[in-house]
Amino acid sequence: MSKDLILLLLALSLALASCSTGPHEQIPAAGTVYTYQSSRIDTSQSPTVSLRVTKDSKNFSANISRRIEAVGFKILENSGSPDYYADVDYKTYFDVVHQTFVYFQIDLIDAKSGESKIRLRYVGGTYSSYGCNTALDMVFKQLSKVKNGTNGT
Repeated sequence: MSKDLILLLLALSLALASCSTGPHEQIPAAGTVYTYQSSRIDTSQSPTVSLRVTKDSKNFSANISRRIEAVGFKILENSGSPDYYADVDYKTYFDVVHQTFVYFQIDLIDAKSGESKIRLRYVGGTYSSYGCNTALDMVFKQLSKVKNGTNGT
């Protein structure tokens, strides 16, 4: 490889490693899902969810909706009042092979009380090679474990 190409790759990896994941958040070595849970969510009656994505620059809404339904919720399209809001925020980058998350966060909020019931946050690691689909698999696997109050770890 030429010296210029090596310098360019080094500069790109330093730039990606310095991407902000959030205020005061340490970047783990590998992609990690963090769970914050105030109370359980009973999905036995398929509660309705209204998906609210901060900025869906990579068009993940349909993918996220399918995954929410797969863990026991029903997506509420445009009519009626939902049981929960699923607030989603994410930031991605392209790592030469695939689209990767710097972070992905989903917050399930009780529509009546405004209380955040479960928040899951994926943080891509410094040495992580997970694409967005693998990261979403990790997040929704964890959601399926914790929604009914089990520890999930």
